[in-house]
Amino acid sequence: MQIKPVLYDDLHPVGPLRHQGKRVFETGNYTFTRKAGAVPLTLWELPEAARSMPTVFLMGDEPGIVALLGLKEGQNVFVDKRGRWAPHAYIPAYIRRHPFIFARQDETNFSLWVDESSDRLNDEKGEKLYEDGKSTETLQQAIDFCTRYHKEIEATKLIIKEIAETGILRDRRTTVTVDGATKFELGGFHAIKEDALRDLDKELLLAWHEKGWLQACYAHLISMRNLKVLGELSKDW
Repeated sequence: MQIKPVLYDDLHPVGPLRHQGKRVFETGNYTFTRKAGAVPLTLWELPEAARSMPTVFLMGDEPGIVALLGLKEGQNVFVDKRGRWAPHAYIPAYIRRHPFIFARQDETNFSLWVDESSDRLNDEKGEKLYEDGKSTETLQQAIDFCTRYHKEIEATKLIIKEIAETGILRDRRTTVTVDGATKFELGGFHAIKEDALRDLDKELLLAWHEKGWLQACYAHLISMRNLKVLGELSKDW
């Protein structure tokens, strides 16, 4: 059984028989993310995401990086009640690809699926997915975006495993205090220990720099400074 991904409610494989005549359009409305407290990130998103939100590592069978969007359960402080995303704040690719997603078709293959509950999908407004039974440029762009994202998220898992083998990722718990009174307890995540990162072999650090991994590691460290800001936004949300 396939586990339903966060933010997706009614997934179906995209195909001309089911979606002939369907259109998709950009609403600029992110209300569907209002209860998403965290979403996955690829390693290559870290430098941009770090400017807006804390990023942490999750370990387990499938390691990952997530952007924290709120410190209360079911809270995304970057989206207001009208569905507008905070100006100048980074929007993760996981969200930007919606309502499309690459999902497992069978044991070995993935294909493009769409969330039919999305208000971006309709019969009258926007760009067609199919024209005379053939994929349109709009659909091909969705396929290309989701293909690229899928490759990068899978690569991210492998990279995190390699980074974790050096011992620089540490299990963390932290308390975010706002106004000296309101406290948010955060645990169950991993973060890079900066002095352990600095002490790595110089040749390894050079190799990571050339791959872009070192920049991502320091972007993560910088992003943790956003915890206090996120706490302030969570308190007033």
